[in-house]
Amino acid sequence: MSTWGEWLGLTNSAEDSDQNTSSNVAQTTEGESNTDKREGFESVIESSHGSPSLSSSHSAHTDFKQSAFAEYASMVGMDVVNAGFSLPIFCFEPSTELSRMSETFEFGYLMNTAASYKSDPVLKHAYVAAFVVSGYAHSIRLLKPFDSVPDETFQLEIPDWNMKYIAEHISNDPSLSVGFCEGNGWSFTEDVQACAVYHGNSLEISNKGHRKLCFDGNEVLTWKFPKTTVNNLVLGSTYIEHHGELKIENTNNGFKIEMEFAQKGWFDYAKGGGVSGCVMDQDGNVKMKLKGSWMESLVGIYVGEDGQETGEEIELWNAGEHFVQDDVWKFTKFSCGYFDVTEDELKKYPPTDSRQRLDVRYLLKGKSQLAGEAKNWIEYQRKQRENEHKSDEKAVLSARYFKQVDKDTQFTEWDYIGDYWDKTQSIPDAEFEAMKLF
Repeated sequence: MSTWGEWLGLTNSAEDSDQNTSSNVAQTTEGESNTDKREGFESVIESSHGSPSLSSSHSAHTDFKQSAFAEYASMVGMDVVNAGFSLPIFCFEPSTELSRMSETFEFGYLMNTAASYKSDPVLKHAYVAAFVVSGYAHSIRLLKPFDSVPDETFQLEIPDWNMKYIAEHISNDPSLSVGFCEGNGWSFTEDVQACAVYHGNSLEISNKGHRKLCFDGNEVLTWKFPKTTVNNLVLGSTYIEHHGELKIENTNNGFKIEMEFAQKGWFDYAKGGGVSGCVMDQDGNVKMKLKGSWMESLVGIYVGEDGQETGEEIELWNAGEHFVQDDVWKFTKFSCGYFDVTEDELKKYPPTDSRQRLDVRYLLKGKSQLAGEAKNWIEYQRKQRENEHKSDEKAVLSARYFKQVDKDTQFTEWDYIGDYWDKTQSIPDAEFEAMKLF
């Protein structure tokens, strides 16, 4: 059975393990501070378990006997994002939902390039298209990131590109995460609101969220996501494909980008990732054709007034050898160091940052059993916080670093407040302790 088949086909033992861990954590943490809880938790699980190798613990799925078809036959056609399943640790990779969002900017320098073409709207929009397509290049990985919890954050700085990124998880039900990034002459906001519909041997993922790109000079581009399907969950070789239309509109000058993400057909099964499209001016005239693959590259070809291609292809983006060779997780060179930080380096991050999560850090070290215990502990703490606030009736979702805006007059439902980097530069000890999630 494939990894994604197992992702959907939980065993009773996995659920029982979750419940047992929650019970044990409750007994060992009652009445303690957040710091005491964490330190106590670390000592408890490290003393009661060995340190199984990654290969042995993550190969446990070979003994996984229960059929996903039988387990989820009644869920065909349903949204499974908020179903509340507790997944076995072998379904996960050492990343989080928020860190995976940031991987969209693996080739973020393309946005700096786009912003530099101030007087050439065709090339500007062509490089925007290249950036959007490149954001999918990392997504062939099949293992699942750890679920982020409300108030969790993830920050990323790329000094060479003068780029900063911050994301915050706002809600689990409905699922909602928001991200903001800025570079040379541009800023970007997105809200990710995913739902996943189970179809028996496939999982169709759609995103109701928005993306908004702002260039200096009041240029605003907006778009929504194409769909994603995880095919052959149980039968066959599992693979991911993104498919459907993607339209990007510039509300300032009327330029548009239209792209089609192709699905594999019966006769081109070996190939995948095909993308084609064009850049159009305010009158709807095609100025440049686009073609390539979200896995590999994108090229542009100018089009004359007669509609014919002129000149040679312009390479807008090429992924190159961007995956780490022989990496067990299939991380890219961009993301492989996200969580590989020392204890001293961890002190530079706020207590809400994904890097503070024990489950991710244990799994990265190959200690899958400890990672599973830590994952259950984090989920237990999340549920405790939710129970404490059940009586708090809030009509509007709230966030620490973002604010909800009127979606009828704005192009995204959330805007970045703008004070994350200042607020997290130096956090008083008492506040740091109160902010802890993990």
